[in-house]
Amino acid sequence: MAVEPIALLQQVFPGMAEDALMQMAQVRTYPPDTLLCQEGAEEEVFYIIGEGQVVVTQRLGKDERFLRYSGPGEHFGEMALIGNTPRNASVRTVTTTTVLEVDKATFIEMIRQNPIIALTMFRTAVGWLRANDAASLAALQQQKQEIEDAYTQLRIQEQRRSEFLSTLAHELRTPLTTANGFMQLIRSGNMMGPALQMGLDKVASGLEQIVSLVNDLMFVQEMDLLEPTVRPVNLSELLANLIDEMEDRAASRDLRVRVLIPPFLPELQADVDALTRAFRALLDNAIKFSLDGGEIRVEVSVSDDHLNVAFIDPGIGIEPVFMPHIFERFQRTEKYGDNLFGGIGLGLPIAKHLVESFGGSISVKSEVRRGSTFTVHLPVINTSRLTDGPGARDSAFDVPQPNATA
Repeated sequence: MAVEPIALLQQVFPGMAEDALMQMAQVRTYPPDTLLCQEGAEEEVFYIIGEGQVVVTQRLGKDERFLRYSGPGEHFGEMALIGNTPRNASVRTVTTTTVLEVDKATFIEMIRQNPIIALTMFRTAVGWLRANDAASLAALQQQKQEIEDAYTQLRIQEQRRSEFLSTLAHELRTPLTTANGFMQLIRSGNMMGPALQMGLDKVASGLEQIVSLVNDLMFVQEMDLLEPTVRPVNLSELLANLIDEMEDRAASRDLRVRVLIPPFLPELQADVDALTRAFRALLDNAIKFSLDGGEIRVEVSVSDDHLNVAFIDPGIGIEPVFMPHIFERFQRTEKYGDNLFGGIGLGLPIAKHLVESFGGSISVKSEVRRGSTFTVHLPVINTSRLTDGPGARDSAFDVPQPNATA
């Protein structure tokens, strides 16, 4: 579409005679990514866009903030004609752009030669100033809101940092204090026989807690850099080993862990170490928040092209307000009634990251005081290729219920 200079000029300078308008502007075309106006520079050209598109940006600290796109019929740089102020924004062409350019010297000479149009120009300039004031006020309001939002986020992050350091100090201090106390008793010679073995077990347990905590912290810092090693997985064997590993912890909470696996499973490939660690975190979470004993079920099922492993606990459930944050780092439930929970809130975020690293996902359903279900959805390569499960559709291997008289 051909640019019509007179029509464009009449839009910007209404009421001016056509012969006066013809003396004002030059038509020029610029390629994409041409800087027309530089923020902070004192320039003397006013632009009216005939064809094409430009982007208007403004510096905010060290960053360049997008303001708007402008197209045919819009203009910019009017302050160059009526003042000596520097540009308040930068303008760069996005596409090949044709503009009408009015330089300050030509503008002033036209007014000098045609004093009758000075009033019209004055009214037009006042309109420009009002529009600029409104735009500047809107930009200031936006900057104010952005600063307030940034301050709010900074305050939240500082509060989380303080809470995290306090929690970390507590989680380290407790096993260290316990281990140190027993070590002093052992060194003093006041513990002999079974008591000595019990003391050594307590020291070892405290050190294991510390090592586990430090490993989790280090893993979180490095896990984004780790590449999964995908290979065939024997899911039945993996779960059996995991249940055996966590038998004592479950029994100490009067919990029975029941695993239900179909007789045949589709072929599954995943990172075995990552999957084991993710399952461990989910089962540990189920045990941790099941305060009244009962049964935790690990149910394996197949749907479409996914193999699903659900960890179903009879625990305290998740408050709706906390549900959106359960997979965020360092977010945790600290207290329920008179029960205090340890940990620093890394188990679920680590599990989610590990499962997603080889194409899986985790979903969660929960009802307060009725328990939670965390389901790991794992992609399978070929649903028609089946491997043997433990043998029966409702078969299970269990952590035994502790003897009530023991």
